[in-house]
Amino acid sequence: MHEHFYERDLPPESLQLVERWSARPGTILLRQPGALGVSVLYFSPRWRMQLDPDGPMRAPGCPVDLAHVDPLELPYRLSSAWKKKPGRSACGMAGYLAYDLGPRAAGCIHAQSPGGGMPELWFGLYDAAFLFGDGPPRLAVADLSPLHPAPRSLPELWERRAAEFLDIARRQPAVDRGPVELELPDASWHHDAVYRIQDYLRRGHVYQANLTAQILARGGVEPWTLFEVEFGRNPTAFAAFVRLDDAAITSFSPERLLQLADGRLLTSPIKGTAALTDGASLQSSAKDRAEHVMIVDLCRNDLGRVSEYGSVVVRELMRELPLRGLVHLVSDVEGRLRAGCELELLPSIFPGGSITGAPKRRAMEIISEVERSRRGVYTGSIGVVRADGTSDWNIAIRTAVWQDGEIRFGCGGGIVLDSDPECEYAEALLKAESFVESLHACAPRANAMST
Repeated sequence: MHEHFYERDLPPESLQLVERWSARPGTILLRQPGALGVSVLYFSPRWRMQLDPDGPMRAPGCPVDLAHVDPLELPYRLSSAWKKKPGRSACGMAGYLAYDLGPRAAGCIHAQSPGGGMPELWFGLYDAAFLFGDGPPRLAVADLSPLHPAPRSLPELWERRAAEFLDIARRQPAVDRGPVELELPDASWHHDAVYRIQDYLRRGHVYQANLTAQILARGGVEPWTLFEVEFGRNPTAFAAFVRLDDAAITSFSPERLLQLADGRLLTSPIKGTAALTDGASLQSSAKDRAEHVMIVDLCRNDLGRVSEYGSVVVRELMRELPLRGLVHLVSDVEGRLRAGCELELLPSIFPGGSITGAPKRRAMEIISEVERSRRGVYTGSIGVVRADGTSDWNIAIRTAVWQDGEIRFGCGGGIVLDSDPECEYAEALLKAESFVESLHACAPRANAMST
């Protein structure tokens, strides 16, 4: 093992502890394969940082003064303290960025806030990670100096962290499995919002803008139960589970915002959706293809800001991505990171173009005007920056926030001039269909209603 990274196998029965850790604040599960090719559970962060809406950055235990750090630069500014080391390690910083950090940086923050006041940024520093899904489960540890120096040799650190992981309490708190009520997005409001965006389109403000709404659920479904049920039915490539002190996040994202590995950048925008039975028509749809090409071009431009000249290429254009009940069009855009540009990575590409529109800044301004509240975590990003210099971020679509007895699940789509309001509303609900079905499976007495 390398002197900075160390890992060993754990017994197969340790897989049963993942569910128990899901109830502990600070636990993050990334089901995305990423560069490691496995799922990773992060537990017991050494310290945490969070940015509350309209509040200061709080990071007790962090050895770096973050008072004047741009939140979108923070993950890579902190990770720059690590000397890049050979080998692969899962350990590092994991957490999320709320969508609203992007509009705020562009000066177009939404006046309203989402319910619950979720942090706009939350990260934990993890010197241990539980890996599973490829061979026997194993525990990895790392020396994260200077952000958190290893207090002893790595084999000794491994023993201590393995004992902590395996010794979690055997009992799970009882959960009320009461009925769930669903409140669908207001169809009348959604139609009017489409017309308002199309007015901007006709006046030449944007070529495309993404409109989103939220499904609201109330009831007693436990977030981890739903996460396991939905992932079992719909195993998306960038699924994530985040447990905070008073909230949880379940994300079933199929979309990668950004991967950095060995100097190579990759973004994989999704644009274009149809029912699974209509997959053939999606490829032949002039509207969907035009929307997709616009967003791919935007992503090429975003990557170009931080890539070596001439290195940005579209590796694959408009391949089909079948999921449960629907199919998407997705492309892969690659580049080579330009020296000295790591701090500009997230500011250049966040939030993703597929969930804003083009041009991005004006689309975000229109979104802030038209949508009823800030998006929060939804359409932001959940990801990790590792001590080995790699990183991976999803776009937090198909994502729900669980807080104060409520579940907020976002859904939406891109609006262009020839969008039909009825079809756009139906597409938004189609994207939520699998999640809603899983809610019903977890709470059979669920009732649906529309405002």
